[in-house]
Amino acid sequence: METQRVPAEQWSQFLDQFSRLHHGKPVTVQIMGQEVGVQNNVQGVPLLGVTAGRRGGDAGGRNVIEIMTGDPSATHARHAVERPVSVAVTEWNDTYSAALKIESADGLTTVLQVGPSEELLPPGFITDGIILDRPR
Repeated sequence: METQRVPAEQWSQFLDQFSRLHHGKPVTVQIMGQEVGVQNNVQGVPLLGVTAGRRGGDAGGRNVIEIMTGDPSATHARHAVERPVSVAVTEWNDTYSAALKIESADGLTTVLQVGPSEELLPPGFITDGIILDRPR
């Protein structure tokens, strides 16, 4: 497991790649902050995509990262992170689990978790040549 910051100039390309890799997998989206505590927005809902762009026009608009979840032909939810200042990603070696941490200028942190809420791999799973044997 490794956490990396994504440079702002690479957000769009990185989030497109992240979306393709994790499309359709169940996700949890949480918002955290001093004034709001921890709030679950969605839990166990398929990921449709994560995009970075500008809202309100190219020149005068402000940066936004949007997270789309749900069923494209039915109900879906969208969460917008206004004025993001930082994007970091953590990926586990199970080729499935990952987490995005998006911090905004207003002090809120949005966490998108793909896969289990804890980094639990099944006992006996081999990662980087190490057999994991976790207590039950």
